[in-house]
Amino acid sequence: MSQSFSDKVVNHFVAEYYLLPLLENKLIDTNVATRTGKGLSYAEKKVSDFLNQITYNYDGDIYIIKIDVHKYFYNIDHNILISMLERDIDDKKIINLLKIIINETNKPYVNKIINNINTKHNLDLPLYKEGVGLSIGAMSSQFLAIYYLNDLDHYIKQKLRCKYYVRYMDDLLILTRNEDEIKNIFIEINNYFHKLKLEMNPKSNVYKLSNGFKFLGLKRQKYFHTISTNIINVNMRRITKKLDKLYNEDYIFFLKSYSSYNGYFNKDKGFKDRYNMKGKGFTMSEREKYEQYREKYKNYLLMVKGAKYYSSFDTDAYVISELLNYRLFKNNSIGYSKGTLYKIIKKLEVFDLPYVIIEDKDIVVPGNEKLYAEMIKSCEKMHKLKQDADSLLDELIKIGSDNEKKYEEIKKMINDEYNKLTNVKGD
Repeated sequence: MSQSFSDKVVNHFVAEYYLLPLLENKLIDTNVATRTGKGLSYAEKKVSDFLNQITYNYDGDIYIIKIDVHKYFYNIDHNILISMLERDIDDKKIINLLKIIINETNKPYVNKIINNINTKHNLDLPLYKEGVGLSIGAMSSQFLAIYYLNDLDHYIKQKLRCKYYVRYMDDLLILTRNEDEIKNIFIEINNYFHKLKLEMNPKSNVYKLSNGFKFLGLKRQKYFHTISTNIINVNMRRITKKLDKLYNEDYIFFLKSYSSYNGYFNKDKGFKDRYNMKGKGFTMSEREKYEQYREKYKNYLLMVKGAKYYSSFDTDAYVISELLNYRLFKNNSIGYSKGTLYKIIKKLEVFDLPYVIIEDKDIVVPGNEKLYAEMIKSCEKMHKLKQDADSLLDELIKIGSDNEKKYEEIKKMINDEYNKLTNVKGD
């Protein structure tokens, strides 16, 4: 279903400069799919907010309508959609362009290609019927799909007076306290679907919060006065199977995949415990990222990109400290700007030392790992010397508080010897 580059340009242009400016303001706030500032996380937040509001100071059961449209993209009626667009857009040139895009699925080549793919790969992809369906993957199609049910959204909110209503593309959710009311609402929505020439998926039904309901990959259920939220089993199995494989075969790629599932992990503690991620998801500190990468790149100098600066830790921080004569922070780390990063890289390349820059796209530069291992040993000894000297100076401060002149003499003597050993200027 992937589009050619030229088709993507046209569809992005139409969505960005025609559909969004002319139709976005007609959509309700809780129509949340594929819209800027909304999406899956916004949908989850609205559902949680609605559940908190409707259960507040109420001990009775909550009733839920959950509706899914049967093969939604393949059953959007062209004539109904175009009549809606003609009602809401005055510009005839824009309407004519939209008609061309919408009616593209009527072309014979579309089903011919799908049949070839089905035969070649033993698949069962649906075919397009005449005058029905939107192309899969186009940005304009995504917007037209969230727009097609817009009249139904307003009907549910204004005519049926459903206060707690969320729609994510073709997944509809309504909450109410009244059991009789929700049965009538379900019937009314089903009748409205017939007007749009759509059918409910057989899974669509009325549920009780006490029995639990599934929506957008999460199961929510009320136990006494608490509402639990968990990832549904089928998603859990699919994700863990993928991550287990990566965890054992490619740990770095595992970390990147883990970050993409961070929203899920925040919903279910079991995932975080399973992968020993210290319960923090992938909003890791620079040190935690450093520690995870250290397992794979044992003899590489690691430099981790943070929000504003780069950081290195422990033995890598010792090396950078010695190379550039920089002081360490108290937690055995060192922070530096992008400009300093380039200075460090130049130094490393002079000695042919391997390094990894950990950022959006990791940069891995191999080098002489044996030499780097020797340098770490040397820098660790130097760091120990400095620590011993600092501890001795702390003791001298206590001793010299009563005899300042004697203290300065001893401090000067130690600094002289220290500078000879470390070749570091200053005290």
